[in-house]
Amino acid sequence: WFSDAGLQTTDGLVELPVVHHMGDIPGFAADLYLFPSENMGVAVLTSTDYAHVSHDILAETLSTFVELPDAVALATDTTDLDLSQYVLTFNDPYNVGSMEFTVEDGKLMLDVPLLNLSGVPYNRELIPWTPNNFYLVIQGLYLPLTFIEEDGQLRWARTRFFVGKNDGTDLPN
Repeated sequence: WFSDAGLQTTDGLVELPVVHHMGDIPGFAADLYLFPSENMGVAVLTSTDYAHVSHDILAETLSTFVELPDAVALATDTTDLDLSQYVLTFNDPYNVGSMEFTVEDGKLMLDVPLLNLSGVPYNRELIPWTPNNFYLVIQGLYLPLTFIEEDGQLRWARTRFFVGKNDGTDLPN
């Protein structure tokens, strides 16, 4: 289970405390969102792989039942964050293959060649959340992406669906 301050939409953060969980088995996907302040929950069940509801659709659906606060801009100020530490390549041999992180115009970018080849839409620009934590938007779904240290170096990049390891060849000295 996860607890968040709200829903990450393309307009920003809709601040409505939420407890949620999602899961998959081959051929099916399920999402459960609980909104304690509204005494309300939403369950979404689909009969296809990884078909999770986007927060945009969820917020639109909720707005027919409760008055939602306006979305506020996400904390995307990275002036104090040294993005160069994330300029690394991670490999997930079982799922998406190579994940190549770069910095362009002061923003952390991600390139996943296998996703590109497969035509899976994703935003290359990662949305900073907290140190070592970003949001990756794939098919409209905001996925937390976390960099994990091992022995003082960033060795892992993980989301709910894939985990890549840096073999250390492009780590700074």
